[in-house]
Amino acid sequence: MVPTRRTRVARNAGRRQRWPSRLRRDTGGSVSVEFALSTTLILVPMLLGLSDLTLYTLSIERVDRGGAAAVLYVIANADGTNTTAITSGVVAATRAGADDDTLSVTVDDVFMCFPTIGSPTRQSTESPPCSDGDDPVHYVEVVASSQYVPLFDYPFVDPTIPVSLTTRVRVGGGDG
Repeated sequence: MVPTRRTRVARNAGRRQRWPSRLRRDTGGSVSVEFALSTTLILVPMLLGLSDLTLYTLSIERVDRGGAAAVLYVIANADGTNTTAITSGVVAATRAGADDDTLSVTVDDVFMCFPTIGSPTRQSTESPPCSDGDDPVHYVEVVASSQYVPLFDYPFVDPTIPVSLTTRVRVGGGDG
């Protein structure tokens, strides 16, 4: 028997009625949509925070490399008497080592006394001698500092984060 138009319409009518009800019951795709939305809402902020943390760590590394370059320059060029002559070289070496021209660098002469009892004391000049009669030990102090500005504003975090490193290198003779 050849299906007539009437039998085909009757058969398709049953399918048409089932099709909308089948869509209301099918929830398999909603799970993937919910997963995509929740993953986006969780992963995107986490990745942005990790990128900020990575850039902050690189800023710390940059300042650390600058401090290491300053120490090497002081060791190679300081004669123990005239550190003002090497100040510009220390600043240039620190900035070159950090690969950052905006790095703030200060160089200072520091004289320290190390008593047998008590904690070390800092003096601004080589004289007077230490309380135990010994001469103070001469150091060159290099402070390299920078400011890290996060990519995004975070609650309870300052808009600029200071990054600094202080190194002291002993130059010249002396006991201690």
